[in-house]
Amino acid sequence: MSATNDIERSDRGGALTRRSLLTLIGTAGVAALGLPVAEAVTKTTKKATTTKKATTKKPSVTSPVAVAASKVCILTPEQEQGPFYVELPKVRSDITDGRLGVEMTLRITVVDPVTCMPIANAAVDIWHADAAGSYSTNGGSEAFFLRGVQLTGADGMATFTSIFPGWYPRRTNHIHVKVRVDGAVGGATYNGGHTSHTGNIFFEESVATRIAGLEPYRSNFVQRTSLTADFVYQRQNGAQVIATSTAQGGGYVTSIVLGVDPKATRSLIGIR
Repeated sequence: MSATNDIERSDRGGALTRRSLLTLIGTAGVAALGLPVAEAVTKTTKKATTTKKATTKKPSVTSPVAVAASKVCILTPEQEQGPFYVELPKVRSDITDGRLGVEMTLRITVVDPVTCMPIANAAVDIWHADAAGSYSTNGGSEAFFLRGVQLTGADGMATFTSIFPGWYPRRTNHIHVKVRVDGAVGGATYNGGHTSHTGNIFFEESVATRIAGLEPYRSNFVQRTSLTADFVYQRQNGAQVIATSTAQGGGYVTSIVLGVDPKATRSLIGIR
């Protein structure tokens, strides 16, 4: 049975309920919202007496489910593209290309902030620096390390295998991301469509600080910029795009949910 057959739908046009959205996103999505998984389950309401019709208590505004849904169904803020973008719609999940660093599985879930529905077949395009703070450019055998595109599945999720990014002057650890829709995959590339979101993904300061003390990161002699001192974080609503990273094995699983309007065509707000 397909996942879509198990989705609880409301009576209005088949849209997902908030409870169903959390079921669809799953444990990784709940973790991306900063909620313990155990807290994302509401208590079963007590059975009504035989003299009254049984009813289900509606979650209060302070319940974990209501809070989680409200955080998912918001538009993720636009942020600057940065100077290191390369038009490389190469579709691949492993973008490591032999770069050394702490292994990271990155899970990005894309949802429509109006309907709360996952957006399937969106192209999630990411790029970031290596442990030494360097980006790939064009030319050479390692032209496109730590860059790649993945299409979201029916659950709205795109998954990448990479390393935890390093840092460079004035910037803390971060990942650049674009979300494109209405294009198509031909061979190993994504073509056409339009960009509906450009932004950054940040990390919890405690995780980034811990990793900065490990090799090869501690060999980066550029003074690391803390999360709150990063100018993009400060000026472009960075607090709304902090991913949740959970240690697993010798690396991390990093998760985040992005609210993207698939019909929007966004203009760049800055390149520097």
